[in-house]
Amino acid sequence: MNKAAIVVRYILGTIFFVFGLNGFFQFLPTPPMPEAAGTFIGGMISSGYLFPLLKGTEVLAGAALLANYYARLALVILAPITINIFLFHAFLAPEGLPVAVILIAGNIFLAYFHRDAFASVLVARPRPKS
Repeated sequence: MNKAAIVVRYILGTIFFVFGLNGFFQFLPTPPMPEAAGTFIGGMISSGYLFPLLKGTEVLAGAALLANYYARLALVILAPITINIFLFHAFLAPEGLPVAVILIAGNIFLAYFHRDAFASVLVARPRPKS
């Protein structure tokens, strides 16, 4: 495996694993957020299920990336989460945008690196095997 892909996989895995765990245990201080961003996060927490689901998914997918166990599936699962993290920071909390850009770039890089594995998913009309 390409060394760059390994490094990027470890970086993404660490970010998602650590910040996913932080959603449950709050061992890292949360920086102050703009009011709209706080309201958005508060809504996810108030739902009673969305925030734990999100953070649990981040922990599991981050662990999969770190262990290189179902890492491609983890990339697919993390893609919409990564897009939402980027959009959250682009519209509601721009101070976190640099990390969001790193997440997007890393996800795109790894998806491109594993493009052969994803090629069959991107076929519009697959032909059944005889």
